[in-house]
Amino acid sequence: MKKIGFVFCLFCMISIRISAYDFSAVNDDGVKIYYNITSTIDLTCEVTYIQYHNYTYKSNYKGDISIPSYVKFLGREYSITSIGERAFSNCSELRSINIPHTVKTIGARSFYKCINLASIDFSKNITTIGFQAFYGCNSLTRIELPTSVQRIEKGAFCHCENLRDVVVHWDVPIQIDRNVFDVNDNGEIDLSLSVPNGFKKGYISAEGWKQFLYIKE
Repeated sequence: MKKIGFVFCLFCMISIRISAYDFSAVNDDGVKIYYNITSTIDLTCEVTYIQYHNYTYKSNYKGDISIPSYVKFLGREYSITSIGERAFSNCSELRSINIPHTVKTIGARSFYKCINLASIDFSKNITTIGFQAFYGCNSLTRIELPTSVQRIEKGAFCHCENLRDVVVHWDVPIQIDRNVFDVNDNGEIDLSLSVPNGFKKGYISAEGWKQFLYIKE
């Protein structure tokens, strides 16, 4: 009996493979996207990864992906309200992502090290960008954040080596941690920050924003 238990535990250590999704569906461009249901009452779901295998999150998303606003499953229509944790993590062949107006949350490490992701079309209703959501997205050169965003967590845009321009539209800057973006040895953020006309002064004095070396209206 002990031997059987030992073999079973050894097998578990060698190969752990867990499917992460409740269902999948093909979008209008013919791309299969995987989803988890988040509420059967509100009929909401999130985009997710395919499986967890040997302590690694697996997805094969590639190219240009447009996430739909709604998806049907077993005769019911679900609203896609979030990009789940690690959904696109390490998808090195992902080039661009279009996020629909229904999505409000981008989860932790959802686009972690998507090294060829060069374009993000954010939902105009995004409220939260999670921990290290776009960490290591080296092909990003510019990001534009909608006014709906209320929270950006640590490391969200760290180690994006070619990021140069950040565009924001809040009249009053939201509170962020100084480590949302890369900080140099002098505590500065070596990026260009474009803010609304007439509101530069507020950003110059706001923690997390005042560290930008270049702030312009």
